[in-house]
Amino acid sequence: MFSTLLSRLFIRTPAHPQKVARRFRPRLEALDERIVPAGYYVFWTDNGGDFQASNAANWQGAGPTGLPSAGDNISFGNYGNKGTDECQGFSGSYRTVMLNSSYTGKVTLSGSLSVGTLGLNGGVISQPVGGTDITVTRISGMSPYEVPGFSWSGGTLNDTAHAANLTVIAGTALIDPQGGTLKTGSTLSFTGGTTGTFNPGAVEFANDAGINVDAASTVSSTGTGAAPVQLKLKLGANGAILSAGTFNAAGITSDLPITITGGTMTVYGGTASFAGNVKQANGTPLSSSILQTGGTIVIDNGWSLTSAKNIELDGGKLSTRATTNGIQLPAMVTAGTLFVDGADIVISDPTYSTGVTGHQFGTLKVTGDIEWTGGTYRPFVDGTANSVTTDLWTCTGTFTIDGTVKQGQTGAKYGPVDVNSPPGGPGIGRTWAILTASSIVIPAGGVGPVSAVPSSWGMIGGSGDKQWFLRRLN
Repeated sequence: MFSTLLSRLFIRTPAHPQKVARRFRPRLEALDERIVPAGYYVFWTDNGGDFQASNAANWQGAGPTGLPSAGDNISFGNYGNKGTDECQGFSGSYRTVMLNSSYTGKVTLSGSLSVGTLGLNGGVISQPVGGTDITVTRISGMSPYEVPGFSWSGGTLNDTAHAANLTVIAGTALIDPQGGTLKTGSTLSFTGGTTGTFNPGAVEFANDAGINVDAASTVSSTGTGAAPVQLKLKLGANGAILSAGTFNAAGITSDLPITITGGTMTVYGGTASFAGNVKQANGTPLSSSILQTGGTIVIDNGWSLTSAKNIELDGGKLSTRATTNGIQLPAMVTAGTLFVDGADIVISDPTYSTGVTGHQFGTLKVTGDIEWTGGTYRPFVDGTANSVTTDLWTCTGTFTIDGTVKQGQTGAKYGPVDVNSPPGGPGIGRTWAILTASSIVIPAGGVGPVSAVPSSWGMIGGSGDKQWFLRRLN
């Protein structure tokens, strides 16, 4: 719809439309009520035959100089049969730039391009050298009602080996492959409160191109199991996702690893899977496809977060979210090893659970091993605890507990796990565990009062309000 509205800006009307007589009725009108287009509507024709943007003979509809100028609306592929002709040496600041679906040529930039609205629905935008970055933001003269934005449903963004950028500032972005594949050699940056959406289909990233989301912006995928959003890496490419804002990951399959430094990444409506190796600030790769140093990862109960390599949680919080009352399906994590070294683990986190009555008990199930060396596990315990009313953190592999880990929660009905009288209830029975695994390993001198690995199901010893409930799965 967004691209259709843009296309209508460039529909040519008859030179002498029929006039219809009507009675004049004077009325008052607020000046801010209308969007008054600024600049000329300028069409690329290449009638000059040399492909050069600097040749006035190649443009139709421009102002006195014959060339596009600041504030104009530029269209490629919507004039005569010139939809295949290249445009070389293009740059500047314009109100709108539109590459229509009928355009199969290439627009090669020689400098930076700043626009209020950019539509890429056909053809190629080439950014071959430094200084050819694209910025989509509100420009001088745009009405407050005009939202700056980027719409991409066809064509290629940067077909060169130069790693350029396209930045959307305080606007909207719709990346809609329409079930096909879009290709880019430029990093997509969403900044200043931008709302970006990826619809089902594939986006292939070349060079070191990836996705950046700043703390004020939101990016969402609308994929499902049957129609996922696919983020692919071209052979030899090294792109990644860096998110400090809101990243809503529904039905997404990404060859790009992700680093979460702040904000919230939510997994819902389908599996979110990531591959590749994240890099540390010094450029050293880790054997992990997901790295969290801050912010929150939220997994809706019943959905899965999957990593082709390990997952490293060095800070922030990993929460599961209850979305219905009653027994919750497990929130799933699949990884080689889940390293928890500083992040909090909260099951059915009441901070994020909506549309439910009270705390709905849930399970965080990890397929793979867990190495827990720092952070706090915050289960919910009360006097009604049984097999379905105890928050559970479990793994199918080896659960290694070592280091400065903690277990507890401040507030009503939360607290250190205490067999006698945790806040809010008489305690949970020895039958029910809050940590389970196929194998539990506690290195000598490891965790608080815990000093031994159980030889059978049951509670690991402790004292007072520092007891731990662990149980083997087999």
